[in-house]
Amino acid sequence: MRVTNRKSVDNALEYIQENIERIDLLRIHVGSTKIIQDVSDDPTAVSASLSIKSSIAANKTYINTAHTTNRWMDINEMALSEIEKLAMQAFNKAQSGVSEVLDPTSFQALKIEFKSILNQVIDLANTQHEGDYVFAGTCSHTTPFTLIESPFSVTYNGDDNEIILNLGPSENVTVNVNGQAVFRELFNSLISGTSAVDRSDLEITAGDLKNALDTLRQTRTINEAKQRQVLSAIVQGEETDLSLQALLSNNEDVRLVEALRNLQQQEIVYQTVLEVASRTLTSMNLFEMM
Repeated sequence: MRVTNRKSVDNALEYIQENIERIDLLRIHVGSTKIIQDVSDDPTAVSASLSIKSSIAANKTYINTAHTTNRWMDINEMALSEIEKLAMQAFNKAQSGVSEVLDPTSFQALKIEFKSILNQVIDLANTQHEGDYVFAGTCSHTTPFTLIESPFSVTYNGDDNEIILNLGPSENVTVNVNGQAVFRELFNSLISGTSAVDRSDLEITAGDLKNALDTLRQTRTINEAKQRQVLSAIVQGEETDLSLQALLSNNEDVRLVEALRNLQQQEIVYQTVLEVASRTLTSMNLFEMM
């Protein structure tokens, strides 16, 4: 009988200990808000979490790249917009010079204005973003455009290479504008305006400026289309991040209300176990005393 009694005591103590461990685990879950405390808790869930976290990190890289690209394209648009305004200003002056009869002094003043506009365009074409020249191709640390006084010309010091950035696993965009291709005609037309000698020269300058304006507008349209693509990628990337975070939370995080309810129920079970064990031990003691 003593062997049986001893076994009953051991069973009761073991059950009490199991309940204590369950309560401790539930308290850890509630306190940390994490289901998994160690790899050994659930290797499959840990592996899934690692995979989700890797996807989150890769997606965040794409989002950051898209934001960087968007800022670069904002700078592109700002500079192109201001250069277009100057080109329009030069075109209007050339048109006025063609339609009016200019005396030598006025003609000379107009040529000086063309040179002033040229200098302003060069300054804008040398726009920088975070230390990089945006219209220099991959030679982003080299000033792309330099005005040479003799012979009067503009030299290009960059290259024609594209800067391509990844917005997603299978999506990329060319972030830069080919400065050489976009501005060359404008520079040449402004230079010809500074050396014009008669009305026919101004007519040629006006025609060249009109072509340069068309190129600028087409370039801005392309840049705006690319920027819409980038903004769409940002929205998609942020939506993907929310979905991945939800998956990770579902895999790792404790459902707090449910965990608190389980903890409360387990504590009730524990109290019940203690009472039953206490009565069992008391009855065994009485039995042995008889």
